[in-house]
Parts: sequence; C-alpha cells; structure tokens
Amino acid sequence: HSILKAGGPFMMGAQEPCIADLLVAEEIFNLVLLEAIDDDFDMPASLDDLLGGDHPNVRRFLAAVQELDPAKWNTLHAVLNKAKENMVERKTANVRGGGGGGVSKL
Repeated sequence: HSILKAGGPFMMGAQEPCIADLLVAEEIFNLVLLEAIDDDFDMPASLDDLLGGDHPNVRRFLAAVQELDPAKWNTLHAVLNKAKENMVERKTANVRGGGGGGVSKL
C-alpha cells in the first residue's frame, strides 16, 4: 500500500504539504550526496539513477515539493550541490595523491 496515493502530489494524496513531506523529500535528495562522500555507500550518482523509470509517484512528489518555492529550493540546493562537488574533488585528489578515497573520520 503506497503512501503516495492518487489525488494530490503529497503524501497520503494531500493537496498541501506537511512537514513530513519536506523531511522525506530532503532525505531522498541527501541519498545522492552520500555517494560523493564515500563509495562504500554504493549509492547512485544521481537522482535519476536512484529512481530509474519505475517511480512516477515519487518523481511527482519530489517535483511538487521543489515547486513550493523554486527560488528558495534552488538557493538551498545550490549550496548542497557545491558541497557535493567539493567532496568529489577532494575524494578524487585523495585517490590521485595515494591518500585513498572517502572522508577522514573526525
């Protein structure tokens, strides 16, 4: 039984989002960031790779969350995407320099 039902684009078929919608959407997008941190997570490199073509309701849900305030969404995720790019560059530099991949533990 799917939590993303027919009707509205949000969970339980709602027309308006709740805080759970926002939290779940962020967690899905954060899955892609895991790959930038460490190959051991074995996560797809992009959201398209993660979802494939088998999840139209999830895609509709994510699009609806992004469309709530596109300007703020883009501003916030520009920072996250830049952080991801920096992590990938650092990981690549570590591999080339013989330092191994991944992120050092604090």
